[in-house]
Amino acid sequence: MFNKLRLTSSVIIFAIIMLPSVCFAQTDTLPPTLTLLTLNNFGYKRGVIPLSATATDSQSGLASISFYSSGALLGSSTSSPCDINWNSAATKANGVVEITAIATDKEGNVAQASLEKIKIDNFRPITFAPRKAVTNNKKVAKLYWKVFDPFTGNRAYVVIRIRKGKKLVKSIKLDKNIYATINKTNSFKYAFKLPAGKYRFYVYATDQAGNTQGNVASNTLVVN
Repeated sequence: MFNKLRLTSSVIIFAIIMLPSVCFAQTDTLPPTLTLLTLNNFGYKRGVIPLSATATDSQSGLASISFYSSGALLGSSTSSPCDINWNSAATKANGVVEITAIATDKEGNVAQASLEKIKIDNFRPITFAPRKAVTNNKKVAKLYWKVFDPFTGNRAYVVIRIRKGKKLVKSIKLDKNIYATINKTNSFKYAFKLPAGKYRFYVYATDQAGNTQGNVASNTLVVN
């Protein structure tokens, strides 16, 4: 009985010693650490807009960083940092948009970060001079003008220039160099001290994003 027990114990001990060692692979279930560099989103933006993000993944490693807007890919990189220059004019982006950065590691884990919504305006203002103006010398005349731009918060710099032939006679900055209200017909009152004759006034505009007018509207100014 004792010998049998010793033999059985020896077999058990030998079996335990001979068991193969098992290595368990570590699985990466954590997303990358993603940092989206803040974009100065005050005011309106146009044209090429720089975007930048960094990401790290200490386990499986970083696979890619990508930028998106409304589901459309703007650019990507397989390394960090990811710096792209997004040409918003080429994609005809206008209005309020949200930029999203997505970092993916080699196991498919995803991290996502979004910028605050930014205002984009690639639209060039359209100017109008809907009525001619008639006045007497040193009398007040009304110059009617309109600027259309749907993406600039109804505000733009407006300048009226008066010419006689090709000669510039007067340049008038409306609202004293601050933004004028647009997207409606406006009138500007001005006391002209000009010799009698026929002139033309021209309407120029620059919106809050810096886009200048796509056309220069003009009309007749008659001084009696």
